[in-house]
Amino acid sequence: IGTSFSCGIDSLSTIYDHYAKQEDPDYKINALFLFDCGAYGHYRLPDTHQKYLYEYQSNKPMADELHLPIYQVISNIHAFPRSMEWGGHGFNAGAWGILATSSCMLSLQGTLKRYYIPSALGYEEIKAFGKHYRDYDMACFCESYLVPLLSTESLELIVDGCQYKRTQKTQNIAEWEFARAHLNLACKRDGINCGYCWKCMRTLCALEAMGKLEEFQSIFNLSAYRKYAFLNKCRVRCEQASNPFSKDIIECYEAHGYAVPSLLFARAYLFARKCAGFVKRKILKK
Repeated sequence: IGTSFSCGIDSLSTIYDHYAKQEDPDYKINALFLFDCGAYGHYRLPDTHQKYLYEYQSNKPMADELHLPIYQVISNIHAFPRSMEWGGHGFNAGAWGILATSSCMLSLQGTLKRYYIPSALGYEEIKAFGKHYRDYDMACFCESYLVPLLSTESLELIVDGCQYKRTQKTQNIAEWEFARAHLNLACKRDGINCGYCWKCMRTLCALEAMGKLEEFQSIFNLSAYRKYAFLNKCRVRCEQASNPFSKDIIECYEAHGYAVPSLLFARAYLFARKCAGFVKRKILKK
């Protein structure tokens, strides 16, 4: 009974619910998997497999502490889809990413009985925003009803976490000591998440709203986060109508009584910043 082990928010929330809290041995996770099938780059790019190995080595200490085996599944499927050709748009381009990872799970039939696939969006978010992902990411478009159709007579594939939004998953694991020590948002270097990429920002925004930011200081560069935090809050405010993650962040701030810029102020701030950047570039060019 397995699940993916990227150590991101989705992954850890699934492990917390179905390993740390699960009592039924028929549904309790007893194996972790990390797939190399496209998420780390094109098959022919020299550093693709090195990125995969780095993530495996970064995450393995947590598996050891949980006393769970972590299995590597290495495929060459990402050498074939046209969307992964040199100069392509990456793992989700052409909406094939979930099919690549599912192929790895299906190759283990007979060994796997049940596999939890951590969800990308909640049920309501797929309903409201799924159409925006139609030609980009099949997981966000239709994973809640696609994945069960990929199950076989010997392997049950289960989408897990659709009952949560991303900030709720963050809150779900915020008190778990393993998450505080090992959360990995795929931007970790020397044990520290960068603090300023989009994945870090949306996670740290939720933790800040919950008043738990300092509790994760050992695995995040909080100085980098604070430097760009206001800019990011303005961006999520402006994107909340079209981006489910931005909408979720704004709702999380409001639910916890945390002040965020108004839509009008956020637009004005981003416009002024854009104008200042344009003038600066013109001056430097001269």
